[in-house]
Amino acid sequence: MPKPSFTILIADDNPNNLFTLETLILAHMEAHIVKASDGEEVLKLLLKERFDLIILDVHMPRMDGFECAQMIRMRPADKEIPILFLTASMRSEEARSRGLDLGAIDYLRKPIDDRVLINKLNGFRRLVERERGEQQVLKQEVAVTNKKLMVAEELTVEVVRSMSAGLMVVDGDTILLSNPSLDTLLNQVEGLTTAGGARSTLVALGCSEAEVVSIFSGEGFDWRDHAWEASRIGQLYTWVSVSAVALGDGRVMVLFRDITEQKLFEQTLHDALQQAEESSRAKTEFLGNMSHEIRTPLNGILGIAQLLRRGEGLPSQERYLRLLHDSGMRLLRIVNDVLDFSRVEAGHIDLVEDSFDLWQLVADMVELHQPEAQQSGLDLSLYVDPAPALPLIGDEQRIGQVLLNLLNNAMKFTEAGRVQVDLRLLESAGDRVALRLSVSDTGTGIRDEQIKTLFQRFAQGDNSRTKRFAGTGLGLAICKVLVEAMGGSISVKSDEGRGSTFSVQLELKTASPEQLTKPLSEVLSNDWQGASVLVAEDDTVNQIVVQAMLENLGCFIDIAGHGLEAVQKAAIGSYDLILMDLHMPHLDGLHASAEIRAAEDATPIIALTANILPATHKECLAAGMNGYLSKPTTLEELEECLSVWVADKRAAEAPSTAYEVETKIEDKASAAFHQATGTRPLDAFDEQLDDGFLDQQKRLLGTTFALMVKAYLQGMEDGVLAMRAAVAAGELEDLGGHAHKAKSSSLQLGATGLVQRCKELETAAAEQLPLASMGAQIDQIESVFRALRPRFENLIV
Repeated sequence: MPKPSFTILIADDNPNNLFTLETLILAHMEAHIVKASDGEEVLKLLLKERFDLIILDVHMPRMDGFECAQMIRMRPADKEIPILFLTASMRSEEARSRGLDLGAIDYLRKPIDDRVLINKLNGFRRLVERERGEQQVLKQEVAVTNKKLMVAEELTVEVVRSMSAGLMVVDGDTILLSNPSLDTLLNQVEGLTTAGGARSTLVALGCSEAEVVSIFSGEGFDWRDHAWEASRIGQLYTWVSVSAVALGDGRVMVLFRDITEQKLFEQTLHDALQQAEESSRAKTEFLGNMSHEIRTPLNGILGIAQLLRRGEGLPSQERYLRLLHDSGMRLLRIVNDVLDFSRVEAGHIDLVEDSFDLWQLVADMVELHQPEAQQSGLDLSLYVDPAPALPLIGDEQRIGQVLLNLLNNAMKFTEAGRVQVDLRLLESAGDRVALRLSVSDTGTGIRDEQIKTLFQRFAQGDNSRTKRFAGTGLGLAICKVLVEAMGGSISVKSDEGRGSTFSVQLELKTASPEQLTKPLSEVLSNDWQGASVLVAEDDTVNQIVVQAMLENLGCFIDIAGHGLEAVQKAAIGSYDLILMDLHMPHLDGLHASAEIRAAEDATPIIALTANILPATHKECLAAGMNGYLSKPTTLEELEECLSVWVADKRAAEAPSTAYEVETKIEDKASAAFHQATGTRPLDAFDEQLDDGFLDQQKRLLGTTFALMVKAYLQGMEDGVLAMRAAVAAGELEDLGGHAHKAKSSSLQLGATGLVQRCKELETAAAEQLPLASMGAQIDQIESVFRALRPRFENLIV
């Protein structure tokens, strides 16, 4: 029979009391009872068995109940066992308090009341059973948790072992854990192991001193890639990515990843990209060179044709000239397609946002093609919806280019029938309008399989060797890119043998009254008659063409055969405009322009070049040019250039009315003086200061500005004295140097009139004019300086 779970130890020196207690307890509950006659026997029994309750008599021989309880409480295994004291009397509260201090939970008085005893024992038993139940549940939970921990530990170990990244957990210089991947990484270097400790291993793996310090401080750091020099074999080495994660209590997990394959892949991509960019640059350079080589003779062909057609000729000559001009224009369109394609591939699509009349643009395009349509027997018609109240904002030239291409294609592929252009207003909301511009024809049409590739580069409707229609196959691809760059879309519907319709949908803004621009004919001035133009061009045909065009426009021409000659002529001559070719012997146009600007010559320089790739424009501006014209150049483009750079310049430099009156009343003596000395009279321009430039200098330089002005005033005082001394000694080279210095310093302070005076003196010294003339010029410089001095002094008050 199994032993009852509730175990009681009874200690009493009276056998009758032991018998009575045992009988009484067993009569009311199941319990395992062990008896002891004194305290020493109690202690011996506690060494053998675990008890749930001890009933201890207070008065026993050799060791009383208090002493026995004290000994029980001294043993850690038994100090929590409940003790119930038995006593026949309790002499004082002090004795009762002593028993409670020793861990007694209650007292039973003799003679024992069986009801009190049993009630107390049942309460103790319930407490023990509940505690045992809780301990059992806790034991089961601990067992389950331990099992989970064991599984997690096994899984963690397996994950760590299977990690592709090398792992090392360190605590100071001690390596607590590492995995096989770390060993594999270390094995790349002969003799390298973790046996030397954490520091030596980290340093060997390429960690910096700062990273080692961070790890030993219990801190982490983010991923860093480095070439592991210890593994280098020739030009090959392993790339390692390292990071550290703080785990707490000073422990740090360090991770190492072998990223060599990733780096090789990145390098492969980089090399491929670089090779592609080099190929693109080579192609762009080739197109630029091809452009120059083709457009240069085209300039002669078209220019001569245009000049001849302006003169009088026989009917037969007119026909030949028209054929010559038309052939040249077709060739030019092909070149422009190739160059536009180059811009598209390079990502250089620059759009202009100006106000323009789309309805007028479309009407002009249709009217322009009417003669060709009539000659081909085609019916070219136009249908437009009413125009909005205001012109639109967009790139007129690009939209015109798209329409021109669609019209040319429609007429080229339509042998008979009609071509119709439609401009429809789809929607108008606020300041935006949605439009559809379509070109329809009754021509050959396009097969379904051809439509899929129609807008791809080099795609053509007829690729056979017997094809009837010429072309580059770039036009529609360029149209697609241009339309999409403007935020629109282009599509085609076609029925083979019955015709095609190309549609362009755009959304454009309407122009506000402030954004309206005047037509070019109203803006341009023709005040260039008698303008002096230096043309720097090495090609003989182009020299003749440009000279004839400019003379036709009423200009005086000087020709420079190469860049060096252009620099020399610009230094000694006075020109209203310089047209500069870029590709010339001895000195190209860019370097020639830079040298002209270095000599502080502000004459407008316009590049006249056959290379019109996007980078060319930036190079021209960087060299000091004001703009550029592309070859072949038309008379209309030259007229616009003269209007912008010559007529406007003359208007800006024109003397005021007051000066004109002053000139008229100037006395004869003064006029005779200026004529004798070769000088010009003082005017309002001499005392002109660029106030905006001075304000900018003042903001940029701060307190240094005042020091600069003071230095300038003193320098000019000394400079005028030095000029006079140089004239007196006949040292013209020194005079030119002092004049140049005064010119440069005056330029820094915006004294534009004084700059011009000093420049004239510098030129006079170089040309060795009479000393009296240069002395008079110095007088004028001093006079202008004296007039400007108070204004400079006010700037530093």
